[in-house]
Amino acid sequence: MGALKGTLTYTTYFVMNEPEAGFKEKLIESLNADQFRDIDVEAGKDKASGWVAIEDPFSTEFSWASVFMDPYICVSLREDTIRVPPATFKAYLHRRELEVMETQGKDTLSRNERSFVKQETMLQLMRRALPVIKTYDVVWNPLEGSLRFWSHNKRVNELFVELVHRSWGLRIVPLAPYTLCTQKEAGDAALQLAPADFVGGVQ
Repeated sequence: MGALKGTLTYTTYFVMNEPEAGFKEKLIESLNADQFRDIDVEAGKDKASGWVAIEDPFSTEFSWASVFMDPYICVSLREDTIRVPPATFKAYLHRRELEVMETQGKDTLSRNERSFVKQETMLQLMRRALPVIKTYDVVWNPLEGSLRFWSHNKRVNELFVELVHRSWGLRIVPLAPYTLCTQKEAGDAALQLAPADFVGGVQ
């Protein structure tokens, strides 16, 4: 959702540390290393996340030309989720249990047998399911030290902050009056302000 079109709802972050020398090459390497990869359902995963191109959730090959829109660096965070509705799983599990009992000539299954059938059924359903795809645009202005992320969801923002730190080596905090004052120009300006009486001269 939204940097190039659509919603203007985003969270603004302040980048606490400046990019290191050669950050362009390192950034592209990091984007490619942490690019989005499909959910590994065989390993029991139901989610996957990673970087994609800002205009194409299926494009995961990065170059400086593809991410740089002077003076901005633009990418998207993609997160896929697979969910099997409980009622659907229950129906398929019951059918599979009946099939196994009929094949084995049993009236019931042991706890271990039922656990195995349960895992097998869930895996089969997840293999067949289409993931829900969500993308969140990211716009970074290295000159200003600001970074905008097109989501207000707490969990998604926590995922984003962790990924930016691990992938890009950046420490970011939500933009607030305090973080504004940590920037040199804003901080210097604040120190030059004259004292003010906010209580109207009350003794």
